[in-house]
Amino acid sequence: VKPLAHLLDIYYKSVGRGAGLLLNVPPASDGLFAAPDVERLLELRRVLDATFAVDLARDRPSRASAIRGGDHGFGPARAVDGDPRTYWAVDDVVREASIEIDLGAQAACSVCLLGEKIELGQRIESHRVEVFAGGKWQVVAQGTTVGYKRLHRFPAVNAQRLRVTIEKARACPTLATVGLFCEPEGNRL
Repeated sequence: VKPLAHLLDIYYKSVGRGAGLLLNVPPASDGLFAAPDVERLLELRRVLDATFAVDLARDRPSRASAIRGGDHGFGPARAVDGDPRTYWAVDDVVREASIEIDLGAQAACSVCLLGEKIELGQRIESHRVEVFAGGKWQVVAQGTTVGYKRLHRFPAVNAQRLRVTIEKARACPTLATVGLFCEPEGNRL
């Protein structure tokens, strides 16, 4: 039976990078999963449910370095509205942009979820995630592609704001989802 920490690592390195989750849990000779495996998988489900229960960025005030045509229909609020059909976008000539979300009060966070408007193609080639904590911006994650779903897991920090910067894109970047979450205390990095 794989330890919970190992299963979480597999989850973030697969699902968190847009791939399927393959746990390789074999059935016993009776065709059923062994009770210890079932309990561990249920434990994983409970941790994931607790982690993603509250999106700290959902419907929070946001601003962006650019908005497509100045049209608020493509504004940064579209990335935090919880609707996968809406998205933040910039003008066609823009390849670098940022979005900032005000969390209001300080909040503990340890996972950032990003998702492009994948129907328009995978565009982002390089990005970074920062939080404003302790009176300064801190980089908590950096990455290349985003695609349909990208999860960044980092040591928990109490943040007041979140900023995602698209450093390089092959076409004008879009983000349909920007989320911020906190893992249960015993399961954080």
